[in-house]
Amino acid sequence: MTRRALIAALVVRCCLVCLAAGDAPRIVSCAPAATETIFDLGGQGCLVGRSSACLYPAAATNLPSVGAYSAPSIERIVSLAPTHVVMTYLSDPSMSNRLERLGIRVLQFPCERLADYAPMRARLAALCGIRPRRMLAVVQREPMIVAGKETLPDDVLAEVGCANAVTNRKGYFVLTPEARVKLAPDGEVDFSMDYDLTRLGPKLAGAIDELRRKLVATGAGKRQECRFPEGGPPFGEAVLSPLHSTNDALFWLRVWRVLAGLLVGASLALAGAVLQTVLRNPLADPFVLGLSGGASLAAAAVLATGLAAVGAFVLPVASFAGAVAALLVVAAVARAAGGGPVTLILSGVVMGGITSSFLMLILTFSESRALQSVTWWMMGNLSSADPAQLAVTGACAGMAAVVLLAQARRLNALVLGADYARTLGVRTERVVPLVLGAASLATAAAVSLAGVIGFVGLIVPHAVRRLAGANHRALLPLSALGGGIFLVACDQAGRLFGEVEVPAGVITALAGGPFFLYLLIRHARNQK
Repeated sequence: MTRRALIAALVVRCCLVCLAAGDAPRIVSCAPAATETIFDLGGQGCLVGRSSACLYPAAATNLPSVGAYSAPSIERIVSLAPTHVVMTYLSDPSMSNRLERLGIRVLQFPCERLADYAPMRARLAALCGIRPRRMLAVVQREPMIVAGKETLPDDVLAEVGCANAVTNRKGYFVLTPEARVKLAPDGEVDFSMDYDLTRLGPKLAGAIDELRRKLVATGAGKRQECRFPEGGPPFGEAVLSPLHSTNDALFWLRVWRVLAGLLVGASLALAGAVLQTVLRNPLADPFVLGLSGGASLAAAAVLATGLAAVGAFVLPVASFAGAVAALLVVAAVARAAGGGPVTLILSGVVMGGITSSFLMLILTFSESRALQSVTWWMMGNLSSADPAQLAVTGACAGMAAVVLLAQARRLNALVLGADYARTLGVRTERVVPLVLGAASLATAAAVSLAGVIGFVGLIVPHAVRRLAGANHRALLPLSALGGGIFLVACDQAGRLFGEVEVPAGVITALAGGPFFLYLLIRHARNQK
C-alpha cells in the first residue's frame, strides 16, 4: 500500500469513527438504579424516557414517563423511538421479547446484590460512550505502593465506575516512577493504610459514596468514543425489525390490543349469555361461576413452571382444562346441595375462593421472574397481546362461537327449561354438554389471552336482552359485539389515569361489582 493510500484510509477511518461517535443511543430506563447510574456517569443526554419509579436525581423527573418499572406501557416506550430499553429482571418477561421484535435492544440487569452494580455500570458506560477512568489505587506514597487486581481498593474502584490502571498484577506492590509513567493513569485515588483495610466495616459504604462524589466533581463522566471488545455484544447499535418507523410500530401495537379486546370481550359475553340460559340463572357468568378461576389457576401453573414456552397452544389448552374442571365441580356441588340458583352461585363463589388460594400458593413458591409474569397476567390486561397469541386464541374462540351460534334455536327452547325443550324435540342430553363445553372453551380462550377479567359476561347479555329481547339468534351475535366494544372501552378508560395504566380487569370489576349486587337484590325480591 502506498503512502497516499495509507493516509487516505486513515482519514476515512477517522471520519467513520467520528460519525459513529456522534450517533448517540436513545435510552428508556425502567430501572431506577440504571437511571441514577447514567446520570452519575454524565450520560443523561442519552436518556429519552424513564419509568415512574425513577425519581432520582431530581432532573430525571423531567423525562417522559412510560409507566411502572415492572410493567411499563410498551406504546409509550415505542412512541419515544428509543434504540435501547434498560430493565431489571423483575420486569414483565414478555415485555423484553416484544420490544426485541420491534427492533429495540433490551438490556436487563440483576439488581439484588451489591456485586451486580459494577457490571451494570460498566455496560451502561459503554452504551453511553463513556470510557471508565483508569485510576491508580495508591495505598502509600513513599515509596509508592499501589493495589493491583483482587484487592479491596480494586473492588472499590469498580464500585464507583472506574477501572484499575494496573491490570497485570495482583495484590499490593511497589510501583516505580518509570512504571507509573508507562501506565499513564487518568488519576490517582489515595487509600489510607493507617489501619487494616479489611476492618473498614460500616465505614465502607460511606467511603464509597464520598469517593464517587469526589470523582464526579472532578470531571467523571466525560463522554468518549464508544469502543467494544472484539466479539463482544454490539450495545451501540440496534437491529431493526420490518417495522422501521415509530408510527408503524404504534399502529400495530394498538391494532393488536384492540383486536384482543374485541376477542376477549366477545368470548366472555357469549359464554355469559349461554350460561344464563342453560342454567336458568340471571346471575350466571364465567367469573361468578368459577370458570375464570379454574382457567386462571391452570394457566398460572403453566406460566410458573415455564411450560408456556413449549408453544402458543399450551396456555389455551391448560385454561380449557381448568375451566371444564371448575364447571364440573361447581355443578356437582350445587346438585348435591339442592340445585337452586342461589346454591349454584354460592358454589361458584366457593370455587373462586379455592382457586384464588391455590393461585396464592403458586405465587408463594414461584421465582421472581415467574412471579411478575403471573401477577401482571392475573390483573387482566390486554397490553401483552401479540399476533401469535391472537391467532391461537382466536381459533379457539371462533370454534366456540360457531358451535354456540349454531345452537341458537335450541337455546331458545332451553329458556323455559329442559323438560319443555324435550317436548320440542331438543336432545338436551347432547345439547347442554355441547354448549357448556363451548362456553368453557370461549372462557379459556379469553383467560389465556388476557388473564382474569370479570363481569363482562354478566353485564353485556343483560343489557342486550333489554334492547333486543331474548331471541338467541339476535342475542348471541349482539352480545359478542357488545362485549368486545365494552371491553375495549374499559381498556381505554384504564389508560386515562396519567402515568399509571389501570388494567382492563380492574375497570370491569369496578363496573361489574355494583351491577352484580343490583341483580342479586332484584332476583331475591322476585323470588318473594
